[in-house]
Amino acid sequence: MENKDSKLNLEETLIPYSDSFDFKKDNETDYILRLGKSYLFEKQILISRTSPYDCDSLGELSNNLSEVVAWYHSTVYSLQKDILSEEETILKKTDQVASGLVFDSLNKNFENSKEMLLACDILLLKDGYIYRYLLNENAFLKIYSYDPSDIIELQPEQAYYDSMQEMLCIIVNPKRLAVALGEKAYQRALILSGQLSFLLQSLSSSQTSDIKLRKIDQFYDLKWLNILGYEDADRILTSIFEIHNK
Repeated sequence: MENKDSKLNLEETLIPYSDSFDFKKDNETDYILRLGKSYLFEKQILISRTSPYDCDSLGELSNNLSEVVAWYHSTVYSLQKDILSEEETILKKTDQVASGLVFDSLNKNFENSKEMLLACDILLLKDGYIYRYLLNENAFLKIYSYDPSDIIELQPEQAYYDSMQEMLCIIVNPKRLAVALGEKAYQRALILSGQLSFLLQSLSSSQTSDIKLRKIDQFYDLKWLNILGYEDADRILTSIFEIHNK
């Protein structure tokens, strides 16, 4: 019997016959029984499926999500800048980082970015500190520190590391969307993460940009999450970029 990890299964070219239930590989009985040894994401796919009989209307879901997005960006990390001194280093403005123009464009497209920046956080790594981008403030908030030597260990290509200005990471938190979308939040959050990754790459490749992004396709996400200061099970690291001058 063909293993579920095989390339044949990935091609999805198996066509069962309607009159051969007992012998076809993908019959319902075999499918249900194999859930005992399934991948966890397969169960997630099943429980996130909805019909008109077991969920709110699609319009109501959309309205709920819009309310959560508006609340989040108006409330969470709403800073009282007047209490910060001029010498305070907890905030970085976009003109203080190499990728600043990219984030200025992101902020100008607030309406198109706000749902992405609810589901995802963009973290900036620079000079031993980790900053979280705040869309509503168009600024970076210092949240953690890191040891640059840890990054060097994970970046064997020394030439790229030496020319790197800073790094960007996209962290996904599906629980934020779950307030409005329930089980659908997981897949929606991953979709938004991909859209955000594409948007950052597009903005950095524009004619007005003076930087280029180098995406790291393969990485040890557990080690990276430790560097970023996350130990819970709520977040997924989906993208890492190096920032270089053009």
